[in-house]
Amino acid sequence: MKNVDLIMNSIKVLYVEDEEVTRIITKKILKKIVGKIFIAKDGQEGLELFKKYKPEIVVTDLRMPILDGIDMIKNIRQFNQECGIIINTEVEDIDYILKSVDIGIDKYIVKPIEEKEIVEALRKVLFKVIQRKKANGNLYEILKIDKEDKIRIEEGVKAKVPSFIKKYTGKGPKDVKASFLGNQIEIRQYDILTSMEKILLENRNNLMLVKYYRKLFYKEIENEFVNLIQEIVGMNLEIVKIYTNPLENMEQIVFELKFNENCN
Repeated sequence: MKNVDLIMNSIKVLYVEDEEVTRIITKKILKKIVGKIFIAKDGQEGLELFKKYKPEIVVTDLRMPILDGIDMIKNIRQFNQECGIIINTEVEDIDYILKSVDIGIDKYIVKPIEEKEIVEALRKVLFKVIQRKKANGNLYEILKIDKEDKIRIEEGVKAKVPSFIKKYTGKGPKDVKASFLGNQIEIRQYDILTSMEKILLENRNNLMLVKYYRKLFYKEIENEFVNLIQEIVGMNLEIVKIYTNPLENMEQIVFELKFNENCN
C-alpha cells in the first residue's frame, strides 16, 4: 500500500510544452500515471488552465512563445505556493534552470524525457505537495475520499474493532464510533473496562496503574491494530494518539495517513 502512488492516480497535472512531438510523447506517458492531465502549448495558455483547474503538479518547458516558463511559474507562485512544479528543458539551458530555482521549482528533468525519470520525479514532487498541504491543513483536497468510501471505512472500523480487542483482552468495547476526517481516522470506544480493571478502580489509587497498562496494551498490539485498520482503509497508517479515560470507561485512538518520500 503506497499512499503517494494511490494519490498519484487521482491528481491533476498541467503539462506545458510548445514542441508538438515532445508534447504528444509526454502526454501518453502522463496519462498512464496521473488522474487528469491538461495540455497547454505556451505559458499564457498554461497559466489560464492553471487558474481554471488548479492542478496539484505542473510539468513545463521553459523556452516557449508568448509567455515563457519562468514568467508563467512566477505568476503561478503569486497565488499558489502548494502546487508542485517540474521543469523539463534542454541541458544547455542552465541559466534558465538557475533562474527557475529562485522562483520555486521542485524538480528539473533534462530533455528528452524518459518514462522512469518522470514517474520518479512526480512521486518526489507529490510528496512535497502532500507535506505542504498537510502543514496548511489542506491535505483533504487531494485525498479524494468520496462519501461512499468514507461510510464504508467508518462502518468497517466499527464492525471489526470490538472483536479484535476482545481477542486479546476477553472483552471488547460495547460501543465504537469511527470518523474519517482529513487525513485522520478517529476511533472512540465506550464500555471498555474488563472485570479486573473495574475491581481495581474501586480503589482510586489504582487509576494511574489502569491507565498505564491500557496504554501499554495498545503499544504491544500496535502493529496488529495498524494492520487491521490499514486493511479496511487501503492506505498506510500510523497511530498518533492514544487517550484512555478509565473513569469514564472510554478511549480515543487516532490513526493518521502515513507518507514517505521513497513510497515504501
